[in-house]
Amino acid sequence: MAIKGQKLSEETKKKISEAGRGQKTSEETKRKISEAKKGQTPVNKGVPCTEEQKKKISETLKGRIPVNKGVPCTEEHKKKISKSNIGKKAWNKGIPRTWKSPTEFKKGQNMGKDNHQWKEDVSYRNIHRWVERMLGKANKCEKCGSDKIVQWSNNNHKYRRDLKDWTQLCIKCHSEYDKLLRSLKAMNSGDIQNGQS
Repeated sequence: MAIKGQKLSEETKKKISEAGRGQKTSEETKRKISEAKKGQTPVNKGVPCTEEQKKKISETLKGRIPVNKGVPCTEEHKKKISKSNIGKKAWNKGIPRTWKSPTEFKKGQNMGKDNHQWKEDVSYRNIHRWVERMLGKANKCEKCGSDKIVQWSNNNHKYRRDLKDWTQLCIKCHSEYDKLLRSLKAMNSGDIQNGQS
């Protein structure tokens, strides 16, 4: 048994750690420990960790998978968390920020190719979102002049980040244009195959 104030050697600490590995504490023992510690103030309360301690903790936790990773909170758990936070003041409330985030958004900056998440080729949905963000919402068909349910149509169906390659079309004109383009592609494909044969 360790004497109060006595420092244990690294070898002894290792032996104690290995001896306790894999052992499970019973619910009864947990309850007794909890009752015994009620009202006690932790010895390290209010004592900030040194940089060396932080480094040791970080190294110890590397590679460990949290026991609750991938486990969704139950509704009861969510209610308990919500209830425990009622009336609590956020630790940083009223404290002005003194640091600068490397990804902080500023109007006119970090947009387009300057953004660290920029991708030249994106999904069908995202390319339409990008066009709408850059050119605004389509509001008038450039073919028939209708203003009912107007969409952005890609002229060559390659869906590239080229704003000159997009046209405002209503659903009817959009559908007709797509059918025409598909027909032309099918004809061209047939001509190429005939030429090869």
